[in-house]
Amino acid sequence: MGVLYQAYCHESADTVAGLVMGTQLHDGGSYPWYVAGYTVGTASVDYLITYFSGTPPVPQTLTVTVPLVSCPVVGPITNASGLAVDDVTQVSWLVAAVLLSAYVIKLLRRAF
Repeated sequence: MGVLYQAYCHESADTVAGLVMGTQLHDGGSYPWYVAGYTVGTASVDYLITYFSGTPPVPQTLTVTVPLVSCPVVGPITNASGLAVDDVTQVSWLVAAVLLSAYVIKLLRRAF
């Protein structure tokens, strides 16, 4: 099982956490911030965020927990829901058949 990040299924949570660490400096308007470190858990990644506030800017820290989304295959994911197009098509036809059956039953009740 991989980890989904930006429509791509990566092989591990460490890879995803490293990609986020690669984009260090972010402009949050008047308070820029950066990712100072991270800890990978089984179901989430905890990022240590450092930001600057006040005049003069004083560094502040906080921890942000991001849940991990698992995906079945490593590689690009075109459908982020994880559902195959064939499965969705089959279920759609079944739903259409149920709706059509209900409409036919309604017409038969009106006729008799």
